[in-house]
Amino acid sequence: MNENNTLREIEALIKKKYPQPAVESLMRAVKYAVAAHKGQTRKCQKIPYSIHLLEVTKYLLEHTDPRVDTATIMAAALHDTIEDTTTTSETLTEHFGDEVSSLVQALTKKKLPDKLRADKEYQEQLEREGKRDERVYLIKLSDVLHNAQTLEVHNEKRHLEIKQQIREYYVPLAERLGWIAEAERLKTLGE
Repeated sequence: MNENNTLREIEALIKKKYPQPAVESLMRAVKYAVAAHKGQTRKCQKIPYSIHLLEVTKYLLEHTDPRVDTATIMAAALHDTIEDTTTTSETLTEHFGDEVSSLVQALTKKKLPDKLRADKEYQEQLEREGKRDERVYLIKLSDVLHNAQTLEVHNEKRHLEIKQQIREYYVPLAERLGWIAEAERLKTLGE
């Protein structure tokens, strides 16, 4: 996967779907996310971390769900910036507004030494924030769909824990939101 090619694909999708003023703000968020993660790589395949952000964004751009608006697309691109870079929620608010910053904050996992406790608290946070704003769920489902394609990078125990989370939490969530095709894909990935 090539970052520049994926960026061009995203820009083409944005131009096809949104008017020019929105194109500029959406591309600004996408480019900010790529720059914020510069030098970071994914555990799998040693590809630039930005590819993950771009793929999650691309997935939502290609989706027809009317709940996916410009703030959702921007937050999808930026969804890991607070968690994995030096970017703060204040910086996101300053550059992209309260709405986008709030969505990203809702998706940001607290760093805790106990991985299972962190996962449990994060599920509770997602449930609370997703009930407040369903776009949180939509971004997270897109994130999980992309992450689930690279489960082999985890040790066997973690791999099985993630598959269990997919089956027990994300499949029913996708079904509840009416994302039936995604629920089926997650069922397959969670087997």
